[in-house]
Amino acid sequence: MNPAVLHQQTKSLFIQRNCLFVIASLLLVSNFCLAVTTLMHKEKTILVPATLSKDVAINGDHFSLEYLEEMTLFFSDLLLDLTPDNIAYKSAVALKYIHPSHYHELKEYFKTEEERFKKYGLTTKFTLANIKITKNAAEITGILNSKFGSESQQSKETVFVIEYIRSNQGLQIKSFKAKDAGKL
Repeated sequence: MNPAVLHQQTKSLFIQRNCLFVIASLLLVSNFCLAVTTLMHKEKTILVPATLSKDVAINGDHFSLEYLEEMTLFFSDLLLDLTPDNIAYKSAVALKYIHPSHYHELKEYFKTEEERFKKYGLTTKFTLANIKITKNAAEITGILNSKFGSESQQSKETVFVIEYIRSNQGLQIKSFKAKDAGKL
């Protein structure tokens, strides 16, 4: 074989190899950048279930005000619209949303309330008038109607505060109390 042709072909192969190396290196760097960008990116999830009346969003551990408002409506129904027949079910559902550090305290509250509701035939219905959302709490104002058996009925304007904790499991209840009263 002619040494000049061999040298030319070898030179051509080196150029092709070097070009391929540069392209492969660029692809490796772009893959690495894409992986880092994907891991660093916080995804925004937009929720629109049929039971919600507004679009809500969760971005990492930040919840939109609309989400807090909708969850407050859900929790106010669970915690305040109670009868002897539904208190066991509603308390079981509510306890799924209680932060673990406050779980036993609120579980005991629900157990005591369930006994009281069944003993006295107590029924409560909360008519919501206003919701005021802050960063980690919601203040709900409305009329609490209480009925004791079939004899006595009481209506009282009341303000309740639901304090929230944002965790990996989502929004959880820290405490539930009537304003200017102890925890419930």
